[in-house]
Amino acid sequence: MLRLNSLEQNDLVLYDLLREGKFDKFQQLIKDGYGLDAFILNSMVDNGFADKIDETISFCRQWHDNAFNFLVLFWGQEKTEDYWFEHADENVWPKKLSNDGLVRHQQWDILFEREAFDELALYAPMDFLQKIKDAETRKKIISVLLTNNLFDKILALDWKDEYALAAKMQQYLLHNDLKKLLSLSIPDVFYLSQDKFYQYLYEHGERDYLAKKTDYFEKYGTPEELIHYEKYLPLAEIKRYDLIDWDVFSKKWSVDIACIYAEKAKNWDFLCKHKKHWLLFKHFRLWLFIKSFF
Repeated sequence: MLRLNSLEQNDLVLYDLLREGKFDKFQQLIKDGYGLDAFILNSMVDNGFADKIDETISFCRQWHDNAFNFLVLFWGQEKTEDYWFEHADENVWPKKLSNDGLVRHQQWDILFEREAFDELALYAPMDFLQKIKDAETRKKIISVLLTNNLFDKILALDWKDEYALAAKMQQYLLHNDLKKLLSLSIPDVFYLSQDKFYQYLYEHGERDYLAKKTDYFEKYGTPEELIHYEKYLPLAEIKRYDLIDWDVFSKKWSVDIACIYAEKAKNWDFLCKHKKHWLLFKHFRLWLFIKSFF
């Protein structure tokens, strides 16, 4: 039956009771279902009942939206939001709570709807974040985490596509998890030249990576390193034929290329083995020339 009353009629009844000092009757009507709004709460203050607001709110069965704004001024934001979350209708309270209030009450879905990426990145649990599939949303989350230097959380999310090209993340990995950086399959890092990056890897023990993925040793390797990584073409080009395993050389490159350098090295046996008749004949190695046919 109370719902048949308008808001103005509801307020008029309650206001008259407050002005007449009939507070017990006022509270009884609140218990019976009369609603509270900002006007009535202000009237309680004006009529000397401010100390009864907490008690009255505790058994109020319905209140209007503007009661929230009054309570923020009276109680403060946090207490009001916490009370609203616990007692307001679930269709009402989400739009009233601030992002901080939603964080306190772990309302991650609502924060996601609000696109509150700062709060989600900093406070949402990993299992919630890991459900995010949209690439653009992931990038925004990563951006917040990078701004706050939360590198461990970024690594735990393992969204490689979203952080692989971030210079700040690369710099962190360069100094803290070099193998992780190399697993991202990027050719270099933004803030170092390629030569300096490769030199850094060399100095920090990533020589197998350099040998497999780059031409570092072809350019700068010592003879011993070239032998170790079977980089025989650079050895051939500097005429260190004595250090070459010709069979491996021919497998890694090709027999024809190996034979070009074998001729320069005067490795007649190798040419004979691979039946390079003309080259043997050209250099008057007649016996090997004949042997190469068998």
